[in-house]
Amino acid sequence: MNIFSSSSPAEPEYPNDLESSKAGSSSHDGSSDNTGQEFTTSCSSDQSGSRIKAADTFVQGETAAINRSKILMYFALMAAAAAVSAVTYWLLSSEEQNAMRLEFQAYSREILKQATANSENIFEEIYGISKAVTSRALDRGLTWPNVTLPHFDIRANSSFSNFEMVAFAPFVSRENKEGWEAYSKENQDWIKQDYFYRGWEETPPAINEHIHSINLTKDIWFIHRHLVEYNYSDPTIYEYEIPLWQVSPPPKDSSIINMDLASHPVVAHLLWDSRVKKVKEYSRAIFLDFLLGDAADDGLPRGIIIEPIFDDFNDDAEVVGFMLATLNWEQIFQDISFKKGAPVVVEVNANCSSGFSYLITGEKLEFLGKSVNRHDKKYDNFTELTGIMTPVESREGYPPVIHEHRPTDSEHDLSHCTYTMNTYPTVQFEEKYHTAQPIWFSVMVASTFVFTAMVFLVYDILVQKRQKKLLSSAKRSHAIVSSLFPKEVQEKLMNQVDDENSGNMRHGRRGAMADFLDEANPKSDDVVPTGSPIADIFTDATVMFADIAGFTAWSSTREPSQVFILLESLYAAFDAFARKRKVFKVETIGDCYVAVTGIPHPRKDHAVLMAKFARDCMTVMHDVLGRLETNLGPDTTELGIRVGLNSGPVTAGVLRGDRARFQLFGDTVNTASRIETTGQKNRIHVSEETAALLRAAGKESWVELRKDTVQAKGKGELRTYWLKNASDLQSTIEFPQDSGQTESKDCLEQDLLRQKHERLVKWISEILTSFLKQIIAKRKKLEEVNGVSVIMPTTAIGWNHSLCKGGVLEEVQDVVKLPKFDPRTCVAKDELEDLHPVIATELHKYVSSIESMYCANPFHSFDHAAHVTMSVVKLLSRIVAPETEANYSGGNEASALHDHTYGITSDPLTQFSVVLSALIHDFYHPGVPNKVLMNENSKISALYNNKSIAEQKSVDNAWQLLMSPAFENLRGAIYSNTDDYNRFRQLVVNCVMATDIVDKDLSATRKARWEVAFTEQANNDFSELTVNRRATIVIEHLIQASDVVHTMQHWHIYSKWNAKLFQEMFSAYQKGRLDTNPADNWYEGELAFFDYYIIPLAKKLHECGVFGVFSDEYLTYALNNRKEWERKGKKAVSEMLSTVAMKS
Repeated sequence: MNIFSSSSPAEPEYPNDLESSKAGSSSHDGSSDNTGQEFTTSCSSDQSGSRIKAADTFVQGETAAINRSKILMYFALMAAAAAVSAVTYWLLSSEEQNAMRLEFQAYSREILKQATANSENIFEEIYGISKAVTSRALDRGLTWPNVTLPHFDIRANSSFSNFEMVAFAPFVSRENKEGWEAYSKENQDWIKQDYFYRGWEETPPAINEHIHSINLTKDIWFIHRHLVEYNYSDPTIYEYEIPLWQVSPPPKDSSIINMDLASHPVVAHLLWDSRVKKVKEYSRAIFLDFLLGDAADDGLPRGIIIEPIFDDFNDDAEVVGFMLATLNWEQIFQDISFKKGAPVVVEVNANCSSGFSYLITGEKLEFLGKSVNRHDKKYDNFTELTGIMTPVESREGYPPVIHEHRPTDSEHDLSHCTYTMNTYPTVQFEEKYHTAQPIWFSVMVASTFVFTAMVFLVYDILVQKRQKKLLSSAKRSHAIVSSLFPKEVQEKLMNQVDDENSGNMRHGRRGAMADFLDEANPKSDDVVPTGSPIADIFTDATVMFADIAGFTAWSSTREPSQVFILLESLYAAFDAFARKRKVFKVETIGDCYVAVTGIPHPRKDHAVLMAKFARDCMTVMHDVLGRLETNLGPDTTELGIRVGLNSGPVTAGVLRGDRARFQLFGDTVNTASRIETTGQKNRIHVSEETAALLRAAGKESWVELRKDTVQAKGKGELRTYWLKNASDLQSTIEFPQDSGQTESKDCLEQDLLRQKHERLVKWISEILTSFLKQIIAKRKKLEEVNGVSVIMPTTAIGWNHSLCKGGVLEEVQDVVKLPKFDPRTCVAKDELEDLHPVIATELHKYVSSIESMYCANPFHSFDHAAHVTMSVVKLLSRIVAPETEANYSGGNEASALHDHTYGITSDPLTQFSVVLSALIHDFYHPGVPNKVLMNENSKISALYNNKSIAEQKSVDNAWQLLMSPAFENLRGAIYSNTDDYNRFRQLVVNCVMATDIVDKDLSATRKARWEVAFTEQANNDFSELTVNRRATIVIEHLIQASDVVHTMQHWHIYSKWNAKLFQEMFSAYQKGRLDTNPADNWYEGELAFFDYYIIPLAKKLHECGVFGVFSDEYLTYALNNRKEWERKGKKAVSEMLSTVAMKS
């Protein structure tokens, strides 16, 4: 912008002080005086002219520079206008193209999804009736092939809405041919029966009682690009004949009955392959006139679905016949529509033929012909591809058999097709998304720049007029400075001014934070705020206190980050409803949420509004906890909320000072807090004042009187109410004690438990996935460092451990060797990759299988395994070196952490093994101590030599499951060589065996190893053997502490799990498996357990020095629980005894 003008300013007026002084000083000599005055005047005039000239030169230079900048700016503005307009047009056009692409992709995926679902439903439908035929034969003791399914047409017609024909064809050997023909002649009444149910009055024709071949009158469609002749040289094909028997709809032409399907070249190979592999099949598109007659002349593609029928439901069942169904491909695309009605091309490709195409327009399906590539080539990159009509490999109970393929593979391939489906947009589809917006917006952008340039030009003219005065003043100022100071002094003055300005700027940058902190933390003489306080009284308001029930106990088992995730998620959900309801959130105090209505904007319905908001909080908390349990671990959904409401006058305002906040004061607030604390979990407790306002608002049905009165601190006895419908979200639901309702309650509890276990399975799978990703990433780094792959086939690893090798106990190692630290194999978080879907699926399946096989014990259960897993993960996350952050992208910090934690933190396989051990450590636990199993002289106790029976069985069962073929890819992700496998096996064995704390030999061995590893002499020993011994001991104590972690957590957690263990032991006593009543010495036993095991174990966690402050936390909880048990234990035993007695 031009801030100076080039026009000539008026001449400045200069003072005559210098001239007057000169005249006064020369008054004694007249001639001299005149001469001096003339000289002085001349000099002054010359200096003034030179100063003005210098000022003009300065102004002209500045003006020329600004004019050049102005021209450059106008040029840049026009260039920007052109560039931005072009970019705008490109972006909007691209957005339209992307919108079209996204819409097409969404629609295409919907087509693919629906088509896939339809194909799957088709296979499911025919599978059901095949099982019905098998059941019929087994129930009636029928001998194959002489089997007829009653009401075949009714069954087929009710199940198969997608087929044109459904038929049943048994296998008939050459020896049974005459017997079958006699049987079919005697049992053809099924046709009359089906005619009758169809309401057909004509008499059905007599069937052809002899098995006869198919008369192929037309070419087989889509065999290849030319006709292929089928010649059969394999005599085994003719060992059986496959006569068509029962048909739905019943045939008008009875000649198809007893028609030998094995005489059709394509069908014969399908049937034979289905029989050998014991799987369903789907044929290539063929001409079906031999089955459908003239109905097959419409030219539409059809195929045959084959479902094998077995003689029983055992794994070794044999195929004795087939269910056969004809399918028109249009059925695959039924129920598919597009709301915009734009056409889309669907091309079905086959590896054995040229395929065929359809056009889907809205709900209309049009067959384009028996070929593909009918779409516009410019949409080739838009295609969405998927497999379709691909039957599953085998059915449950019908496993595929391993067999050598028949020698007619070339002919077999001609009968089978793999179908894929591609979708493409059309020109009409794309036109739906083309608009004039890109052009219009580009013109608008260009016009905006032009308009801006015109405004700027007008503004520049106005500024130039104003700047003329400023330039004139600047000239005079420059002349005055030049007249008063020499050039050197002028430069110093200007430099000083520049320095002062720079100092001010530097103070502004550096002092911003200090100024802010000074304002937030005023000096002592500024402590008392000045001015009137911001406060007022609100006579009509309703206050809500909402507290998370069970939060203190729950948070004692979590990491700090998990606690804050829970609170932030809940409070964010509450805040969203508060904004929606216009409720004012006052503050959060720990796990207590405080809100108010009627403040700061008074309203009459404040009580009704707060009641609705309280219900919203109840509902959303239930939903949030359900979502968070998969991230925060077990028992999260067992949390609840306790809400208290009270209405009345409230004093509110801003309390100034440090961290100023909006605050509420008064008796109404105090009473609301008391109402909340005297309430119940998952219920809304309402004061009498709030209830009265609700009734006055016509909401009498919302509240019900609480039966008992409340004793509130500082308030005495209060009559209160419950806000109804809160019980909908209670964790427990009361049912009337009749048998039907009791059964419903049991079903509901089982369903809730199943949902909880599904969430826990997902949570544990995600934890194991995080370690597995680190294992794979570290392995890749190792391969890069070594320059060679270390992967070996997992089928060759992992089968050398069995029950006949002396038991798992013999494998316990004093020292497990962990890998040495190599900074080149450190993996940063951004280098982790997602697991392959196959591995992720197998991992989830393995955890789910473990869950499903856990015994339903009160204590030694899957819930307990999840609780132990959570503690293991917590302790692993807290293994940190003092004053060191684990930065896996840097070698120094990672090396220090490796050394301090004895290599545990730098080996993800170790961490994975410990977490897996926590999951399986009570797998198949029988619910009684090992001592009971020994006394019972069971086979399993003898197998394990009466040592650590339950623990060894857990390892063997879990290991056998992991080594099954179903988890081969998972094993390949866990370990890739023998060293990794051995370390994995040793860690799992040591960890699980460490949970046997009763075996005296194991305990003595662990104690001896501890003394060797952590003595004063060993503290200075950093040899590899000593470091690995310490790592082994730390890992074992980690899982030992986690196994009994409930004793080192909040009292409520300890009480819950202690009651479960008591229930389990008392149940064994009732069944006669325990000799003594556990209640007799439970109180004393727990005290001894704390004194001789729990507290020493917690101290060892501290002494090993790798768990940070968490070891102190565990010890503190252990000491507190021991003290509480000593005070409350006898009463607790009495209550537990009463509870188990009621349940029994």
